Amino acid sequence: MRLQLRLLTAWLHFLQPLARLSGRIHYGLTFWRRRGLPGTVTPYPRKDALWTKDWMAPEERIARIQKTLREERAIVLCGDEFARWDIEVRGGMFGAARLLLAIEDHGAGAQYVRTRVWPQYRRGAEAVIFSFGLIATIAAWEGAWTAAIICGIGFGWFALWTFQQAGSAMAAILRATADLRSEKQSQ
Repeated sequence: MRLQLRLLTAWLHFLQPLARLSGRIHYGLTFWRRRGLPGTVTPYPRKDALWTKDWMAPEERIARIQKTLREERAIVLCGDEFARWDIEVRGGMFGAARLLLAIEDHGAGAQYVRTRVWPQYRRGAEAVIFSFGLIATIAAWEGAWTAAIICGIGFGWFALWTFQQAGSAMAAILRATADLRSEKQSQ
């Protein structure tokens, strides 16, 4: 009887992590979950500017962009008064995008609104990508082709995954600031 209870306990210790992983995959493992609407752009810095005669307080413009992003279910972080950015959107664990908004008032309700959006990569992602690339290069140099191919695939997959996350976050910001661009075209 005692042996049976020990075997049952061992089996449950083995089964519990598998059951947890199965539930997380089925109901949205945070590591793999995609937030917001699908879509991605090439993650490189972008600038835009527009002249508008519809005056709006800078805080109100930022609040409007944040509201649009939150309606898309994006993970939105707000910069404080000392940050060099106004809004950060996380595209995943390793990639994000930041927005900086600058507004110049020109009297009679006219404003010149400038935006800058750029990708942001976590240092951990950069370290992992660099490590995979370095190990693949060293392995190829030493003639260990199997290790070089495996690490090269890891390098490529992780780099693409990180760029996709940053591109997804940038796409969300560009969609949220689309009203600024459509305002520009209507004038």
